[in-house]
Amino acid sequence: MNRKILLFATIFLTILLLFSGFYWFYSVRFLAGRANIKVSVFSPENSYVFTTPLQARADGKEKIRITVFLLDDRGLAVANQKVEIAFHENLSIEAIQPITDSTGKAIFDASTLKPGDYYLEVIAAGRTLPQKVHLRFIP
Repeated sequence: MNRKILLFATIFLTILLLFSGFYWFYSVRFLAGRANIKVSVFSPENSYVFTTPLQARADGKEKIRITVFLLDDRGLAVANQKVEIAFHENLSIEAIQPITDSTGKAIFDASTLKPGDYYLEVIAAGRTLPQKVHLRFIP
């Protein structure tokens, strides 16, 4: 009888160790990197900028929001990067969120008293994005 219990305990512990090993391998291999925020070098070609609304009044009060998304070469968000909008003498640019968040997003607001079309550069980590920001302010 003791021999059967010992054999059963050995088989049970072997199976338990195997399942534990498989679970450990699975969790390390497939679960460890899942919700991690990647802090890496962004790709200027993969990153993008958009503005909303498409135009605003040049009264110094209406603003156009500039939203920048920094992405790496795989299209994943790049967090904790400082983003700047190139200076223009006729524009007032307010940095709402100049450091990218976990989605790679940085936010700025622009206003002016002088109507016109403005094309601005976006600079992140010392690199200029190929996409220019187009702002249109009407009288």
